[in-house]
Amino acid sequence: MPLVTDPIAIFALFISFYHISFMFKVLVPNKEGSDWKEFLAPKDEERINEILKKVARHRGAYSRAADSKNAQLWCAALELFGAQEALSERLEEMEGVFESMFQRMRFRDEEKKELQRSLDTF
Repeated sequence: MPLVTDPIAIFALFISFYHISFMFKVLVPNKEGSDWKEFLAPKDEERINEILKKVARHRGAYSRAADSKNAQLWCAALELFGAQEALSERLEEMEGVFESMFQRMRFRDEEKKELQRSLDTF
């Protein structure tokens, strides 16, 4: 078999091999079962794991539910709502800081205009 030196052909071969290995993982589960998170992008897998750690704080509540999977999803929604609420509070605080800065800037501009008018009339 001749050695392939064309970069496009090598890339196509790599993509084909990667696709086949991915399909093998999907179609043939391993003995201990497949973790669906391993098929996510690495950054997304990290995010999911962070969410699961936060949701685990509610384990006492959702483990007693009749439908624990559904209750766990609601706990995740609760965590996301809490994060959104915290961001909203920070945003409101920043808006207040910016508003006070703009008020001071407008006041200084008005003072400068008033000073200019008084100098013009003098």
